[in-house]
Amino acid sequence: MNINENYIEDFVLIPKERIGVLIGKKGSTKKRIEEMFGVKINVNEEGEVTILRKADSLEGLKAVD
Repeated sequence: MNINENYIEDFVLIPKERIGVLIGKKGSTKKRIEEMFGVKINVNEEGEVTILRKADSLEGLKAVD
């Protein structure tokens, strides 16, 4: 990620028992999400998830009028 661009940091709390599901086997699920949406995901052992994304990275997911 280019640090010169505008980024937004989002925070989510997930149940501790779901951390493994988010990360996936050898990090595969987390990596796939990061690549698909152009984000960086960090999760700690308490289930606190930080998502760093470009301000317009989720633009394509908005509903069409």
